[in-house]
Amino acid sequence: MKQLLAIFLALLLVPQASAQIKTSTTEKLALLGVTSPVVQGNRILVGADSNVAVSPVVIVEIETDYKFRRVKARRDGQRIEPEALSETQYLFAGRGKYLVEITVFDPEKGIDDTELAFEIGGKPEPDKPDQPDKPDVPPEPPAGPFDNLALRVSVAARLLSDADKAKYAATIGTVVQKMKAYQFRTVDQVRDYVRSAKLPSYEMNKLLEDDARTRLLSFNETIQWYEEAQKGIKQ
Repeated sequence: MKQLLAIFLALLLVPQASAQIKTSTTEKLALLGVTSPVVQGNRILVGADSNVAVSPVVIVEIETDYKFRRVKARRDGQRIEPEALSETQYLFAGRGKYLVEITVFDPEKGIDDTELAFEIGGKPEPDKPDQPDKPDVPPEPPAGPFDNLALRVSVAARLLSDADKAKYAATIGTVVQKMKAYQFRTVDQVRDYVRSAKLPSYEMNKLLEDDARTRLLSFNETIQWYEEAQKGIKQ
């Protein structure tokens, strides 16, 4: 007890010298999961049952002429126990950020310390910013005949009064009926009848006329075209 007290008093009385700690780090790769390793030239022979993996490691070497030393370490802020390879070398394995605290002391020289920081495995990827929620977009309706004629007519029909919608429905319905009964035998007869009906909406008339003008339809295809227009009016 008296001897320990004397050493303690000596540490207090000896003036603190400048740091006499030299450190170095060496990056290496460690082979994991090997059995019965044998070095053969520049090859390492392992057992057939090996499940070989490679992991980055760092070896820290400490040089000091102080008599005693203590090494503490943290990885990503969590305390870990360093793995001593020798009195001067310590092995650190596992991805993360390391902080190594080295304290040396000697009854004749006093106490000194230093810190060493390094990282194994590269820098982690930065957190991706939160992506804004995508607005709910209603699914596009499936494509219908004649480039969705019924859908386009139904949109235009929303601007019509109930009386005007009824007039369009009746006129187009008569066209379909008479064509199927061959009371109208040509497309010109159909057009003459539609013009004579004096349908009230300029926008609707223009939509139908512009669409019909771009198509070369047979007699039966014309019936189908008017059926799609009729479907749009009734939607």
